[in-house]
Amino acid sequence: MRELIEMRYEFEEPFTVDSSRITEGLGATATPVEEALRHTLDSYRAQGKAQGKAQGVRQSGTDSGRWSPHP
Repeated sequence: MRELIEMRYEFEEPFTVDSSRITEGLGATATPVEEALRHTLDSYRAQGKAQGKAQGVRQSGTDSGRWSPHP
């Protein structure tokens, strides 16, 4: 609990990130949050499908995205 009190200052004001130096020096830009989330979720879904095939499970007939074992 002491750690929470000690680190509280980190949450009192929003974080501000200045990426101008890396943008100017290397031309790197931040990936938009929506694109990063879409890519991450697509990757997790693809891994889940690959693991499901390896473990002998299949996706249920609904669009829920849940996995169910073979009957």
